[in-house]
Amino acid sequence: MLDAAFDALTQQLTDADGGADLDRAREAFCARTGDFGLEDAFYEARTRALFDFWLCDWVGADGTRPPTRNRDPALAEVAAACLHAERGLFRVVDAVPLQVEELVFGARVRLPSGLSERFRPGDVFDGRLLIVSGSIQVTPGALFHPPEAHEALDALLPDVRGLGLGRGEILDGLLRMRMRLHRFTSIRPRHLYRLDALLEPDINSAGWAKKAQSFSTSER
Repeated sequence: MLDAAFDALTQQLTDADGGADLDRAREAFCARTGDFGLEDAFYEARTRALFDFWLCDWVGADGTRPPTRNRDPALAEVAAACLHAERGLFRVVDAVPLQVEELVFGARVRLPSGLSERFRPGDVFDGRLLIVSGSIQVTPGALFHPPEAHEALDALLPDVRGLGLGRGEILDGLLRMRMRLHRFTSIRPRHLYRLDALLEPDINSAGWAKKAQSFSTSER
């Protein structure tokens, strides 16, 4: 139901201005998390994540947020919920009941059992939680860090917490690492999920990773 509401809200708001505000949001989203196109294997997932960003975080050029422009009473509750969505990096720790823990700053949240088909124990995802009809829901655009990156991610997080960065800066940096993992398939995750890469904006460059990989290989 939330997926359908997000689709309807996105359609209504883009129809209103021809998609101009969404286009501007896409530029910002790609600058923060890495550009993507039709050739990317997870194009659809990234597009849904863009919609999440636009509906939950973006402030338009006129100073308003997209959900405040909603004109459909049937979407009013979801639109209002978007304004209070909380983004985090979550790991699914239990299936029954379905529970997630936030890995950057810490919190444990119980989710509706209906989401168990979407999330499995051990999954790690960047997503937003919001409350609709008294129930905590996950927005449709959650992006998953692949299992092969989990060990490197766990090793990185303790050092990230001490940098004094905002939640968005940390999560965006981790998503750029996720994009590099997709592009540099020959480089191991531990060479891409690195503290010195957190603020690197270019997802098509991994010079530090290649050097680290070369050094690691020469040690064998």
